[in-house]
Amino acid sequence: MEIELESGAELDLVRVNLADTKPCKENWRIILAGERAYCSLSFLDLAKNSGEVSSIVDVIHQAPNCKSVQLHKGIYADKSRGVMKSNIQVPKDAIGTDASQLHRSLLLSSQARIQAEPHLQIDTDEVQCKHGASIGHLDEQALFYLKTRGLSEDLARKMLIQAFSSEVLEKISEQSEQDKWKEQVFAWI
Repeated sequence: MEIELESGAELDLVRVNLADTKPCKENWRIILAGERAYCSLSFLDLAKNSGEVSSIVDVIHQAPNCKSVQLHKGIYADKSRGVMKSNIQVPKDAIGTDASQLHRSLLLSSQARIQAEPHLQIDTDEVQCKHGASIGHLDEQALFYLKTRGLSEDLARKMLIQAFSSEVLEKISEQSEQDKWKEQVFAWI
């Protein structure tokens, strides 16, 4: 899907993708075409069994003084796979750009895989651009702490996964939708 933002336009997009056995693929192309355009993109991908989630995101800062913020979180269990490719382009006329992209993933099994590729393509000075990616497992110390407080291992794992996903889910502005997605994510866990 392609979205073009004119001067002063704002886009706040939150996406949740659930994959069980069928692949889930999406491509986004966001063009910040007018000065002071703003976009916030938040993705939560959950995959289990042999599910595959693929998210490809291109953000093009064509105009000066635009801002983009990307947060992409993934949770992969069993033999699931994930692909996150994100590219931010800042051409020479886009001075004053402020762009960030962050990817974090949890692998819940030794057979789950994620391919994370954040990219920055900057052709000008006077910009603030950053990106990062981290992939890991549930924190064993946090699990141990919750278990010493009387929680079962299963409930402790669910709580940690739910806390990890909440950063994206809390960006859903309508409370009833947010609650619905929180329930679906908890059921998925």
